[in-house]
Amino acid sequence: MLLAPLACDSSAPEAVARLADGGNIDAVSPADLFVRDECARATATHCATPFAYCSADATCGRALTCLANCTNLPCDCDKDVDRSSTVSVARYASALECLTDARNTLAECPESDAYTNPLLNQVCPPGPPQEDACGQCAEDKCCESRHAFRASPEAELVRQCVVACSETSPGSQDCLVDCYTADPGPALLWRSYQACRGILCPVPCQSGAATDPCAACQVRRCGDSLVAALTVADYFRYSTCIGACNGSVSCISQCRAAASPEAITAYANTTLCDLQRCYAACSK
Repeated sequence: MLLAPLACDSSAPEAVARLADGGNIDAVSPADLFVRDECARATATHCATPFAYCSADATCGRALTCLANCTNLPCDCDKDVDRSSTVSVARYASALECLTDARNTLAECPESDAYTNPLLNQVCPPGPPQEDACGQCAEDKCCESRHAFRASPEAELVRQCVVACSETSPGSQDCLVDCYTADPGPALLWRSYQACRGILCPVPCQSGAATDPCAACQVRRCGDSLVAALTVADYFRYSTCIGACNGSVSCISQCRAAASPEAITAYANTTLCDLQRCYAACSK
């Protein structure tokens, strides 16, 4: 069977809504995960031959099915390819190369779309020069979030709480969630400012996207879903929990039980976008 190609639409399909409602990840089909849009249809034509050859090979077909059902990068689907068969290896490599080429070259698969989230479309009039490059970028692109944060003493206390977490409990997501949930309103002001700055000012503000290819792709091509996730109090705790499960269904269930519905939905949406738009950068 010819698998649906990786699509370039970042909207979450019905399957993601089911996952957010507690659905079984293993029950999600390739057709659910890979949305058929103009990019997908163009890719199907562009890659018809390598897809057909791969689908006709048992181990190559299993590897593509793995890729289609993967919901947590890195997918490690190469393990399903019969390494003793030069034919299987070559067909899978050809299919993946064609997918990457389609996403990067076809007119129907634009490299990036305009952000639609209001946090990433703030109207910032020219203002006085700022103290450094990060502050200048934030003032030029995240002014509304920046001013709202700076006008709130309570939001500043949240920032101090976050700083204290990094000093006393490095890497503790529980500590951060405590900071964010103690005073949710001011905490949202801080997270919104940080989210905007991290996505629109990654280089001057030295976010991970400045040096990591996967993070850079997420910022460039999945900004809307990423900024929505970054404003959820327990998103990182849930994401970290899932990442440590190594595919264990029982472990994932425990993570979901401890997470908010907002975090589950945000994780599903960002993962879907990563798979559709950043697979080459995030699966290494």
